Amino acid sequence: MTSSIMRDPHRTRDYFLRRIEMEKVSIADCEARLERGNTRRPGTAVGLITNSYIEIAKCLFCLGEPLESLYEPVHKAITVAHKHDFANILGSWYATFLEMSSLAILLDLDQSWFDRLATVVDREPKKDRLMENLLSYKLDDRAVDATTSLFVPKEKFLNALTLSNTDKQQAAQQVRSYLEKEWLDSLRWLTADIKVPHESKVGYFGYWDYVGAAITKLCDLDDSSYRDSPYYPVDLMPR
Repeated sequence: MTSSIMRDPHRTRDYFLRRIEMEKVSIADCEARLERGNTRRPGTAVGLITNSYIEIAKCLFCLGEPLESLYEPVHKAITVAHKHDFANILGSWYATFLEMSSLAILLDLDQSWFDRLATVVDREPKKDRLMENLLSYKLDDRAVDATTSLFVPKEKFLNALTLSNTDKQQAAQQVRSYLEKEWLDSLRWLTADIKVPHESKVGYFGYWDYVGAAITKLCDLDDSSYRDSPYYPVDLMPR
């Protein structure tokens, strides 16, 4: 792995390299259990593998590695989810799948990868509005009414999707408001850490809000008012 200027100032290079190795060990363990057929919950193993690949991609971004290095783990995450039954996408693995779909947008993957993502989502009996709109980046038939959702953890993003059709300035303001007022609190909840998520013992993978950036790109919003946000993965966004 090449030496590069780190994008994340909160942890050391060695920390992220260790996390990558830990995720690879987790992937190998889950793959072995799936192959042996000795796991009672194969869907959970698939979720763990997929999540580990996405966290490897996030570590690579934090390390300052070239964006091209993110393609392989994201491709592998989508491939695993597509190949196996991915249990509870709209439940316990919802955040992982949102980030996976968002990275697919930010890396501008071709339509075939979005077709795979759509196949995975279509195994679920219900639809989630935010997820469907992310898939619509390369799949026009996935565009749906953005005013309602099965889940509303990111209501401002749904507002941005709705407003982007009539008032892109107000849509951008919704993304900015989320970055400034809600994103950090959501990370604190995920890491069970009240003050500083980057010191959490459960794992830290950067403060970057990939979903907000994906919404910005999907809706072609002017991000000048939040481009300098410490939570915005600006290197993944076109100039």
